Amino acid sequence: MKKAVAMLLAICMAVGLAGCGGGSEPGAGGGEGTTIEHPSSIVICASNSGNIWYSCAVKISELLMKEFPDMSVTVIEGGGDANIDVVNLGTDAQLGFTSSTSLVPAFAGENENVKDCSNVKALMSVQMSYAQTAVLASSDIHTFADLAGKRVAAGTYGQVAMYTMNALLEGHGMSEADLAGGAYQIVSPSEYPDQFSDGHLDACHINGNLPMATLVQIDSTDPIRLLQPTDEALEHILEKYPSFYTVDVPANQYAGQPDPMKLLAYDGMLIANGDLPGEFLARVVELIAESGEEMFNRGSWEQCGTFVTQDNTAPEVYDLLKSKGSVE
Repeated sequence: MKKAVAMLLAICMAVGLAGCGGGSEPGAGGGEGTTIEHPSSIVICASNSGNIWYSCAVKISELLMKEFPDMSVTVIEGGGDANIDVVNLGTDAQLGFTSSTSLVPAFAGENENVKDCSNVKALMSVQMSYAQTAVLASSDIHTFADLAGKRVAAGTYGQVAMYTMNALLEGHGMSEADLAGGAYQIVSPSEYPDQFSDGHLDACHINGNLPMATLVQIDSTDPIRLLQPTDEALEHILEKYPSFYTVDVPANQYAGQPDPMKLLAYDGMLIANGDLPGEFLARVVELIAESGEEMFNRGSWEQCGTFVTQDNTAPEVYDLLKSKGSVE
């Protein structure tokens, strides 16, 4: 009799604990009867609300809340380098977007703008960003060398755009000191159209999708064209900064760009706080890679593992990517 009572109590306790957990979703992430431990809420830090990273983060939030109905997901604004520190801490955001140009050197201890990334896990590449240096088509600026003494904006300090522009100038044997006033014009990309129309800028640099809405706005009133980096400059950048790659761009992305080009590009990557369950992180990757969303143009199994290694991600994520042929 005592043994029967003890067994009954044990069963009741087990049922009670299962009901109080709140951190698992039966049937989610892998089929009927499976359970994935997950947080009750997630915050994703992205970019400014008009940027493609923000749009990607919103779509990811929708995928997550559909997969885990008991989990709330919030998207907040952020920035490439800063997001690494925020996600590392895990208080204000647990998932986030950053660039391969920020993350790869951060993991190597070579990104001076990142304080700590010891608790950050790389999950996957999600979206390609094209490095675009634009001038008015009517301008006498035809090469990067022509930027000497010109008023050039590359966003604000700490943004990936300035890091990218620094690399492009370096590849052409130049630096910020060669520009008008010996420095960039510190202008938010959202202000580029007004700055051009008011005659305050000669050139601007911006990273993102192609065509880029900010540049399209300028292009609609004054046709623009993009500057083509030289082959020598691209070779120098790719050798020194392995977080970049090049991509062929068709003609006519903007009214003043009649020829195809080869541009510098990098990946927008999803990162996670290392305290999140590995199985949950693997499911996040799987949801994105298999979503078929066009905006996740680097999120396919073939491309999403480009900058992910066994050392910089969760074991469950690495095993998943390896099983899909995304990593070696």
